[in-house]
Amino acid sequence: MATREFFVLLFYLKFFARYVFSAVIVKSFIGTHYHKNAMFKGTI
Repeated sequence: MATREFFVLLFYLKFFARYVFSAVIVKSFIGTHYHKNAMFKGTI
């Protein structure tokens, strides 16, 4: 495999991993936030 292709693949993998990581963080944060609000209101 060429080094340039390898670096491009690495860049895309890093970008994809960062996107997935941030999406999971945001989803878990919003999920816990809404779950806490629902528990406080008594409607789950």
